Amino acid sequence: MAALQTELGGLDIGPLLRRAPRLISRSPEHVRCAMAELRALTDTVGVSAEALVETQPSLLLYSSVGGAVGPKLAALRALTSEEEWEKLAGARSLSRILTCSLERIEQRLSRRPAQGARTGVAWRILTTEAKFDEWLRARGGKVEVVGARGEGEG
Repeated sequence: MAALQTELGGLDIGPLLRRAPRLISRSPEHVRCAMAELRALTDTVGVSAEALVETQPSLLLYSSVGGAVGPKLAALRALTSEEEWEKLAGARSLSRILTCSLERIEQRLSRRPAQGARTGVAWRILTTEAKFDEWLRARGGKVEVVGARGEGEG
């Protein structure tokens, strides 16, 4: 356990293991590589890897953090406006969103009511399908497909 603590740097291992008990089964080498991959990904978008792991230590369980988290971060960055990204990048919910499938992230962020009504990115991704569909219907039911940077496409 001391070796695992070393690989996690200044993070308190107790709460991490309570949130992700399977982390104890990973080798210190795996944890070191996973943290390095996560730092490389998050440094490019201005997010703290340590903050993500503190909130969602299960991110370190992926066999390839880069393969699992990288595409999700890229999609989030591409499908959100600057304002939405700034709010999301500083939110604790970002770590939870990164455990969702890429398909869910893209599907939820690429559709919004044509009336331009907005709600938080985290809510749109993490809410149930029924609530999401109800939210769309309550705003007229017409969907606008959103392209890169959160801009409507025609």
